[in-house]
Amino acid sequence: MFKLFLCFLIILTYFNKVTKCTSETEWKQHVSTVSKFKCDIPQPRAFRFEEIAENVANVSELNSFQVIIPSVTVLHRCDRQTGVCHRSPQICAPVVLEEARLTFAFVPGPNSEEGSKIEYISVVATNHTSCGCISIRDFIV
Repeated sequence: MFKLFLCFLIILTYFNKVTKCTSETEWKQHVSTVSKFKCDIPQPRAFRFEEIAENVANVSELNSFQVIIPSVTVLHRCDRQTGVCHRSPQICAPVVLEEARLTFAFVPGPNSEEGSKIEYISVVATNHTSCGCISIRDFIV
C-alpha cells in the first residue's frame, strides 16, 4: 500500500511540474507578445465620408449626387486597441495631431439634372501622427 501511495505521489508531482513548466512557457510567450505591442505608432482605420464630413454645410445640397468617390478614407488613430500602456491607469491616446485635407468627388446619379457635373469637396479631418500613454484622468478632462 505504501508503494502505491509513493508511486501516486511521484506521478502527481511529475504532472504538476510539467503543467507548471508549460504554463510558465506559455505565460512568457504571452508577456512577450504584450510587451512588443507598445502604444507608439497610430494604426490606420477606415472612415465613411459621412463620418468625417458631419460639419460640411453643403453636403445636404448634394443629395442629387448619389455616388461619392472614394466612399471611404483612411485616417490613423491612437486608441485603447492601438497599443499597450504598462502603467495603470494609463491609456493609449494621440499626443500629436495633424490636419489632413481629403478631396472627394460627387458623381451625378441617375436622378440628377441633365448636364450635372462632377463636384469636388475638400474635407479637413484629424489624423493622429503619434501615440503615447497618458493618464486616464487627463484623457477624460
